[in-house]
Amino acid sequence: MAAFLYQNLIDWFQEQLTKGALSAGDKMPSLRSVAKEQSVSLNTAIHGYELLAKDGWIESRPKSGYFVCHRSQLRAAIPLLGEQHQTLSKQFGLTLSQRAQDQITLTGEYNPLMQADLLNMASNGQKCIGQGEKEARQSVVQYLSLLGIQSHLDAVWLANNALAFFTQAVHQFTNKQDNVLVITPCDHRLTQTLLSLGRVPVVITAGAHGADLDLAKTCIEEKNIRLVVLPGQFALPAGQLISNLSLRRWVALLDDTNTPAIEWDMTSYLGYKGSFPITYKSLDTHARILYIGGFEHLDQYGNDLAWALLDGQFSACRETLFASQLTPSRGMQMALSHGLDKNISRKLNAFTRAIWRKSESIKSQLEAEFGNKMSLLPAKGGRFLWLQCDLSLTEHLKALCLNMESKPGLLLGGRVFYEENASEWIGLNVSCNEIDQTLLWLMTGIRHLEASQIRVEDTALAEEDAVEAVERVSADAPLIGKAQKTNEKPNIKSNKDDIEPVYNPMLDLINHDFG
Repeated sequence: MAAFLYQNLIDWFQEQLTKGALSAGDKMPSLRSVAKEQSVSLNTAIHGYELLAKDGWIESRPKSGYFVCHRSQLRAAIPLLGEQHQTLSKQFGLTLSQRAQDQITLTGEYNPLMQADLLNMASNGQKCIGQGEKEARQSVVQYLSLLGIQSHLDAVWLANNALAFFTQAVHQFTNKQDNVLVITPCDHRLTQTLLSLGRVPVVITAGAHGADLDLAKTCIEEKNIRLVVLPGQFALPAGQLISNLSLRRWVALLDDTNTPAIEWDMTSYLGYKGSFPITYKSLDTHARILYIGGFEHLDQYGNDLAWALLDGQFSACRETLFASQLTPSRGMQMALSHGLDKNISRKLNAFTRAIWRKSESIKSQLEAEFGNKMSLLPAKGGRFLWLQCDLSLTEHLKALCLNMESKPGLLLGGRVFYEENASEWIGLNVSCNEIDQTLLWLMTGIRHLEASQIRVEDTALAEEDAVEAVERVSADAPLIGKAQKTNEKPNIKSNKDDIEPVYNPMLDLINHDFG
């Protein structure tokens, strides 16, 4: 009975976070007021707070009470709005090795849907062809309704890889050397895939409140854009939440220009407030948007499971998808159906709160280590915590760049930013299992480089002081001694040379008379 009361108290706390009544840094209500409000004893309230503190949700401050973790004192980073479009050439392409190394960093290593019983179910390797089992597709339809997307069973197509959907759509609606508009920062697998397929990505950088739609309209008209790629809610760099008004304006722009689009929506379920935002697709009444979603790293083998809504003009992709045989195994589809059950919201909320708790812990470590040398981009959801470093830290990051390639959970800004200040940004995927080790490696490396730089500066300063001291002593020494030391003859001037001759008018007369 006591354990049930403790759980009720924890559920109440999480509900306050979801509603926004409590947020990071807020002072918790007093123990007596909570005990009275929740109709529990004072001892139960005390033990409930202790459990929350043990799990990292709150922290106790002597003589002050309990506070929600952790309100960072670091200044907020502000992503700048792109003022013009930029065309990406092959020089922005990554090697296959670099793209493979980034895969785990982008997708994380854990998925909230899969428990031990579902892993055994997913291991069933019985093959399946077509658009997927009816039960699995019905589960996807029910899940999409949480995102505001009203779809029908026949429109849902399942695949074992989300990028396969993206690739097929690009092939279907564009040709080589066609221009494709991409809103960045985004999952850089999208721009890299376009470059690999011979398409020309034209990128527009989004700021804190999304992209400039007037610039996007001009770009679509002047660059003859054949396809638009829209990152979904909570996409890179740091859980960018797009306003409903901006979403509606985008959908209206696509209708006005009669341009097809792809919504890449792999993380919209990771909102830190525990609620699902609306999507571009939920406002699409003319079937101009191909919606791609899914879960990556669904099992211990790194398998993915994705879906796309092939309605309207996108139904043309069905034949190529059928021929490519990308349908997941029956075991994976059964695991998905059980994972997307009626408790899906609770599972995802628990997962996002775990990410939030880890983010707060990492913020605290970064603040203690670097102080005001970096700023944080406020995150509203997603897997990533993005940092913007000052000049000194940026130089250290460049020095560590070669070793960063193999560090899971760490993503360099140059991968997803195409602006001049790309090297100032670094992203941490807090859902990766090895993020703590990566963070420790990062802080230790920068600390070592800073110490080395200080030693070099101290050595250079000591050498400079020594040179100045020698020059000062040499300046005070006699000129004869200085000449002997350098094996040069002293340049001694006679006092006569320093005396100016006195003018004598008789000399002019003598010179005149005798030449």
